[in-house]
Amino acid sequence: MKQVTTYIMTALLMIVAVNAKAVVISVSPSIQTVPVNSEVLLDVFYDTEGINTVGGVFSVNFDNNAFDFVNVEFDSNLSDDSAFRVFPTGAVNGNAFNLGFASFSGFDGAAKVGTLTFLAQQEGIFNFFLDNPLPGHDAFPEGASYIGAQVQVNAVPLPAASWLLLSSFVSLVAVGRRRHIG
Repeated sequence: MKQVTTYIMTALLMIVAVNAKAVVISVSPSIQTVPVNSEVLLDVFYDTEGINTVGGVFSVNFDNNAFDFVNVEFDSNLSDDSAFRVFPTGAVNGNAFNLGFASFSGFDGAAKVGTLTFLAQQEGIFNFFLDNPLPGHDAFPEGASYIGAQVQVNAVPLPAASWLLLSSFVSLVAVGRRRHIG
């Protein structure tokens, strides 16, 4: 009886281990700082964790008050058929859009999907979330886990702030010399 229980437990653990595999979709860099009115570039990666997938779709969620979506450029080395890529359709007016890739032959491993470009419009700390697709598209059949990113937008870029500080010191020195000479 003890041996049967051991076989059943082993079988259950194997089923859980097999089912635990999923496609991982992530964004890099996971944390970045940019000035207002500058581009935010987010590279999207997938890792099939050793399973063969036919692809799928996921959503990109962002604060549309803080960022304007500019475009998506799929990586030229993406191993799928370009006819099976899901681009954001129409003008992206909301705070989410679908993005995806697929192939009838399937593929496995890890690679770059492409690059998302946004324009930072507002100061603050904001998150970009990846999630299951919005209605109308199919998720990865194997399941997926998602890793998003955080972007801090500064009102004054640090290099500009340092130039401003340096120019104020130069002005103070110049004013001090005039008073000393006169």
